[in-house]
Amino acid sequence: MLVPLAPPGAGLGADFVGRPVREPTPFDPRAVVDFVRARGSVAFPSASLPPDFLDWRRNLRRAAKQIDMRISVLQRADVVWVLNPDYEPSDAEMAAIMDVVGSLVEPETVDFETALHRQHRNRLRVVPEED
Repeated sequence: MLVPLAPPGAGLGADFVGRPVREPTPFDPRAVVDFVRARGSVAFPSASLPPDFLDWRRNLRRAAKQIDMRISVLQRADVVWVLNPDYEPSDAEMAAIMDVVGSLVEPETVDFETALHRQHRNRLRVVPEED
């Protein structure tokens, strides 16, 4: 199971071609489930959630069930994680995670979205034009 290294509520990143990727708000259960299906997990500060946590979690599970997806909702300290236990990261995502961890000992750290963008760019190949 992939747990994000970014702090909860980090918000804005970029996908592998540089388009903005925005984390969903916790108030839209379907958007949260779609994001978790695509990315494996998302984290929210507990203070950003609706007041009735059990009802919120129930709505998330209902939205996940509608698309035949399993999720786990974990609340730890001031953070709530929504995880997809069936998510398998790609090779590029795993390499990006290693880049993020490796950057922690370097003077300049790199976030996951930037590292993933670099990994995808490294895999691009220029194809010569046919005559």
